[in-house]
Amino acid sequence: MPIAVLFLILAAGLAFLAYPADADAETGPRARELKRIESQSHRDRIKILEQADRCIAKAENRQDYRACEEAEAQARKDSNLKARDAKQALRRG
Repeated sequence: MPIAVLFLILAAGLAFLAYPADADAETGPRARELKRIESQSHRDRIKILEQADRCIAKAENRQDYRACEEAEAQARKDSNLKARDAKQALRRG
């Protein structure tokens, strides 16, 4: 096979890979909803960290500090479950 033909086949394959199968899907309603879910998840994590920071600043002893850490861990767990459930619901359509 001539090298030019191999080059054309390779170029066609690379061009195919460079263009998404469904480019409209990347900017469609599902993509926008996923972006909204992710953005909310980020805001939730920031809020959790800020609350934990305030709690730790007020802690007067190890027991108070542990309570702050436990509250932060539970808030993170709840936030992660909420985001996961929202993403799963989106996938199910």
